[in-house]
Amino acid sequence: MSEIVAIPKSVGCDFVGGVYKAYATESSNITAVTVTTGAISAFTMADTGQWGKLEFDDQDNVAFFNEAGEQSGNVIRINGTGLMRFVGVTQSKITAANKAKACCGLVVIWFHYDGTKRVQGIDVAPDGAWEFSNKLPRVIPNANSGTGGEESLMEYNVAHQSRNLSPTTTLTDTEIEAL
Repeated sequence: MSEIVAIPKSVGCDFVGGVYKAYATESSNITAVTVTTGAISAFTMADTGQWGKLEFDDQDNVAFFNEAGEQSGNVIRINGTGLMRFVGVTQSKITAANKAKACCGLVVIWFHYDGTKRVQGIDVAPDGAWEFSNKLPRVIPNANSGTGGEESLMEYNVAHQSRNLSPTTTLTDTEIEAL
């Protein structure tokens, strides 16, 4: 289904970028997805309590979730990358990072400063059909000591590849935490 849909010019000057938190779960925990008008409105989970909440320490505003398209012949792919930053390198953060990198495929809900919530790891086609991304998100951790003039950091780079841009979700924090 191809079509060029009109996009009106944005009004105002308050367009804030960046992300400040995320929820993540292994894709195998999700058994079904409900899509309403292109946005994810519900997840059916294999069990409850499977979403981890990740709140970033991002005083310098570098956390992001970006997607860029690429074309190879007639195939267009979307490559997504997110960065989560946490201050301090501690054993508990090292253990958490090692557990996160062991996950073979994630679904991540990114919370943008402008109120948008996007779901990495789920492909939603224009007709509303959903599937997991063909290359599911994985956590690639970094533990950085920094220099004497800097702070130590734990970072999660989260990359994926899909057929479509990551959809939004209408789910709230409370609804996600109840899943």
